[in-house]
Amino acid sequence: MKHITKLLCAAVALALMLASAALAEAPTEDRAGNAIALPAEVNSIVSLAPATTQIIESLGLTDKLAGVDTQSPLYVAGLDELPQFDMMAPDVEQIAALEPDIVFASGISYLDGDPFAALEGMGICVVDIPTSNSIAAVGEDVLFTAQCLGMADEAIGVSPNYLTKRFRACFDMPLHRYVVRTRIERAQRMLLSGSCNITEAAAAAGFSSIHVFSKTFKSVLGMTPSAYMESVAKELAMLRRNGDARLLERRRRAMAQDAQDPQRDRLEGLSAGADPASGRSEPAQ
Repeated sequence: MKHITKLLCAAVALALMLASAALAEAPTEDRAGNAIALPAEVNSIVSLAPATTQIIESLGLTDKLAGVDTQSPLYVAGLDELPQFDMMAPDVEQIAALEPDIVFASGISYLDGDPFAALEGMGICVVDIPTSNSIAAVGEDVLFTAQCLGMADEAIGVSPNYLTKRFRACFDMPLHRYVVRTRIERAQRMLLSGSCNITEAAAAAGFSSIHVFSKTFKSVLGMTPSAYMESVAKELAMLRRNGDARLLERRRRAMAQDAQDPQRDRLEGLSAGADPASGRSEPAQ
């Protein structure tokens, strides 16, 4: 698991470095595409999204937080005494009374319109960061938030614990389980394509032995690789017997689609690196 986390952090760090080179100037738009005018100096922050609060913590700026949403104290220690706001119905008068330099919001605050118009009318910078749903977007959120706070360089050293927490929030599963599923689905696609046998698929997906592969395959898909291929063969044979060529081809494509997830494909460089049973790095075959 530590090996995988290091790889993920390295991948995100590389993305951050590349992005920071391209975005050296302060942003003029927030992550939702709205025009923003960032303050010259930020000494007081209101964060209305736990993800943003965690980024601020990772940047070492929790002392600048003047207020947070009601969920942030569940993820970041030491915020219980700060004024707290409902993300879906923020009290803008109370926020204004805190005199923040910048307010970070998320899409959930805009479900019933823009509640922050009055703040913007007062010259307070309000920044919308919609919820991210990919690894790349999480990295971009980190860099963007850091840029807004004048700390783009510090974004490269953001906490590995934060990255793993955000990964779980985005994909609704731990990083380790996601990587294991990615490897199995890669092998599944290879088996469906008919380009290799079970042993070859296991090796190509980076498993140390056919036993480990079979056990992991069953834990993910509910059956062993042999049973899976038998079930696929029976279903396709039945369609052939019925003589429905169009349905047969449609089913083949559906099977391939079921095993295909472009987001997981972007992790295949990580997924070939660690044996799920041992947690140790194994060379891909």
